[in-house]
Amino acid sequence: MKKKRHIYRLAAGIMLSALIITGLPAGQAQAADGKMTVKLTKGKGKAYTKKLKKGVKLKLTAKLGKKKLSRKYLSFKTSKKSVASVSKTGVIKAKKAGTAWITVTYKKKQTKRKARIKVKITSPVQKKETGIGNYKPYTVNGKKTIKTYLLNGLVPCGRTLYIYGGGWGSYGTQIGYQQAWKDFFDSHAKESYDYSKYKFQRDKGFDCSGFAGWTLYNTLYKESDGEELSISGSDVAKTYADNGWAVLTKNSKDKTFKPGDVISKPGHVWISMGQCEDGSVLILHSTPQSGVQISGSKGKAAELAAYYMKKYFPAWPFTAKHMGEAYITKGDKARWKVSGKGAIMSDPEGFQEMTGEQVLQKLLGD
Repeated sequence: MKKKRHIYRLAAGIMLSALIITGLPAGQAQAADGKMTVKLTKGKGKAYTKKLKKGVKLKLTAKLGKKKLSRKYLSFKTSKKSVASVSKTGVIKAKKAGTAWITVTYKKKQTKRKARIKVKITSPVQKKETGIGNYKPYTVNGKKTIKTYLLNGLVPCGRTLYIYGGGWGSYGTQIGYQQAWKDFFDSHAKESYDYSKYKFQRDKGFDCSGFAGWTLYNTLYKESDGEELSISGSDVAKTYADNGWAVLTKNSKDKTFKPGDVISKPGHVWISMGQCEDGSVLILHSTPQSGVQISGSKGKAAELAAYYMKKYFPAWPFTAKHMGEAYITKGDKARWKVSGKGAIMSDPEGFQEMTGEQVLQKLLGD
């Protein structure tokens, strides 16, 4: 229930991000990526400027003349904790893009001196790798369309393993493909992979819910560390509909599957990439004993899934999954509203009206 309330708040203000702040206990030493020494003077203090990349830590030391000062008489303050925090020991943590002033104050008896550092923080630029065909293995952030939603879902496809609990918390609010996913995939991707040995190593991959939450996050936002969107897979479709973002139907009653539909069933959530001419469905999801992949329910979709996984994701060591007809007949379906009240997506390219074959050709190639 707590996770669902978290997403309900997002519906009330979709463009606002709630920063998730984590840290060490007060007073505990923090490892820094670099050091900076400032000289303290009277009045407002000498002003410095420092540029940092998001996620970097900088250790401050202070001097009075040529004398290095003990931390005992120093205090540190930030003008904007959401952008840059500073610990009692003088470690600045660059948290998100923006500007903050860090004030260093020395006070001993009647002596008071200061220095100010204007910290400018930039977000790391996502590496734009080269894929095969039309495939672009990097996210398109903040462009809220059905096309970009599907494109973003394909970014970890074929190169990210299933981790129970993966992609929850702050790990589901990171922009772009993460190096930790690649490192874990490169060292563990094989047919005998056993996800049960790596439960809750949240930074190394995705479970089904973490994948769905991360995909939506990267479609809605341009910056990391905002509102978490990962909730129980069984509740995803209903929650999106309750927020007014989508229309909810039962799969048993509505046998159509449009590109971008989000399907929740007991214990699982998956994204539809469209329906083939024979009625079979292309499925994008993260599944146990493998990871993020394209699967097919049967027939043409199963054939296409096997072909595209082999051609466009050659490092994928697993056999393409045929999920079966029963897989798509259970659960609830959320179909994104692309106009009108509550809509957070648009569909200018008309992806919702495409077949599964057309979607794969557009996003990946022949």
